[in-house]
Amino acid sequence: MTSPRACGTRVAGGVYIEIPLSRTGRPLSDFIFCPPREIDLEANGLTSVGTKLMQEKSGIWHVFDVIGEDSYPNVADFIEETARLGVSRRIAKNTDFSKLTPGSCLFVIHRKAFIRNFFELQELSFERAGPSGWPPTCAARVHNEDAGQDIMCSKFWWNDVVGLNERGMREVATVSYWGNKVVEYCSYSPAIFAGFPVIRLAVIEDQGDYQKTVERIVKATNLPVEVEKD
Repeated sequence: MTSPRACGTRVAGGVYIEIPLSRTGRPLSDFIFCPPREIDLEANGLTSVGTKLMQEKSGIWHVFDVIGEDSYPNVADFIEETARLGVSRRIAKNTDFSKLTPGSCLFVIHRKAFIRNFFELQELSFERAGPSGWPPTCAARVHNEDAGQDIMCSKFWWNDVVGLNERGMREVATVSYWGNKVVEYCSYSPAIFAGFPVIRLAVIEDQGDYQKTVERIVKATNLPVEVEKD
């Protein structure tokens, strides 16, 4: 059984995009966008329900996924979970899987990824030390510790965390990490905060006709398709 995530356990018969962890693979920081890339959700037809395929000029199709704030109210929630469990995001069974190729990526979006008044989070005093590498630094490792006066650096996601316990930690399902809530009010813009190569697809076993789903996806794409119990 896979570890529970903030979005819950995986649905029997569901199809998931998986980007697993690997000791020999690239670090998570390689896939974080810093600064995050603002995006107009309405203009692109994006919502927190489901994913959407969009094609770039080169012809490659990518998956865009707006992370639900009910499960992940903080951007750091998703990143900390991914650092421990990898990525597993549900995609609709009726997706045109023929559009997904080894060059396809999963781009994840959060409505709070771009903090517009980020400069207010810059002057801080850090005293904690924790397993997730506190004090926070640029999650993409592209900015030095002084970044933040004129750059919306990813480090600010850990300074804008709601749901902290009395010890200053955020607990999400099986994941916990140090965080801070520096200012009461922040202004946000939706933004793409990470992009991951689509490594494989997984179909979760159920008591129904999941094998037909597997066969249909295998015929449509040359991406690896795995059958998993949960």
